[in-house]
Amino acid sequence: MGVAALLIIICHAPSRGVVMPEWLATILGNGGIGCDIFLFLSGLGIYNSYSSYKSKGLSLLQWYYKRYIRIVLPVAFFIVPLNIIYGGDSFGGFLLKLSGFSYLFGKLALWYVSCSLFLYLITPLIHRPLTCKIRWVWLVLLVISSLAFAYIDLGKSSLAHNWQFIVQRWPSYFIGYTLAKEIKEGKKGNIMLFVIMPLIAYSIFFILNHKCGTRFSLFWTQGIPVMTICAILIGRLRSYAVHAALSFWGNISLESYATNVLILPNLIFGFILQLDPSLLLFYVIGTFICIFFSVIVNIISKKIVKIIV
Repeated sequence: MGVAALLIIICHAPSRGVVMPEWLATILGNGGIGCDIFLFLSGLGIYNSYSSYKSKGLSLLQWYYKRYIRIVLPVAFFIVPLNIIYGGDSFGGFLLKLSGFSYLFGKLALWYVSCSLFLYLITPLIHRPLTCKIRWVWLVLLVISSLAFAYIDLGKSSLAHNWQFIVQRWPSYFIGYTLAKEIKEGKKGNIMLFVIMPLIAYSIFFILNHKCGTRFSLFWTQGIPVMTICAILIGRLRSYAVHAALSFWGNISLESYATNVLILPNLIFGFILQLDPSLLLFYVIGTFICIFFSVIVNIISKKIVKIIV
């Protein structure tokens, strides 16, 4: 989680207008694979969560409620004050944004939150196919269907764009969910499955995109091998400082993502210190301020969740 959170913060720098060489902006822009790492890890975690719920005999609504509150509550701490200060939304628009589903309705919002919530909703539908004996067949069908969805002519509306954007990121979640059972049982992964095969898929889709004019998403083919290589390297470092830092980032991963998207563009310290938002220094200082807010919200929201869940 920590590596993914860092990659997301880094990849947003070029889109925030931070001035840098084009080659560096291209490299940092690929940090978007952090979201696909999140989705892969989310697939692993939700499999364990959903399997546990089924074994305990809890109702599906209880499971939905727990998952929903844990992802929406921290984000609400940022959305509410921003709406009070800046306004701009109708009451209905504010409630939609607060629900976490606004991206699915064509709004400019936290796409990862909306994507995750929808994947939680369909998890009971994909659980059996992705855990049965022919789960790999189902996985291939789901991945191909997700990628092919981009080619359905849904028009040029923001609603169509948003749906086609998030559906192409679903393969990471499906792959994580499919592998979760084996990982839970203690079966060791292998380089072929976690590195070689995703890179082969990347090469195939990369060639198709550049030679045949297709527009398949490549992030899901990059996220899993990058995550695996990072895990191996970090494991071999055996550095307490590195593990502690990544654990810290992983703990506030959702909050740091939300503050980077919602809070950082609205910070006024640049005006006070007379810093140009296009400067790297502005982004670095702003990121540290966002970390401060993230830690506070993380602590408060966890205490509230313990009370209401």
